Amino acid sequence: MLVETIQPGKYVEGFMWFSDDDVASVDALVNVEGTIEVYDDETFDTLGEYPFAM
Repeated sequence: MLVETIQPGKYVEGFMWFSDDDVASVDALVNVEGTIEVYDDETFDTLGEYPFAM
């Protein structure tokens, strides 16, 4: 899970890292899939969901 706060009309760059408990090596990071979920930080209403695969 990665959480970033983004203000309307602004750009943010986020970083995610994994511990050795989660991923044995960088070579193991293949076929990574997930969903970016954008939600309102006051109401927690989902504003959008964006699947990705790398």
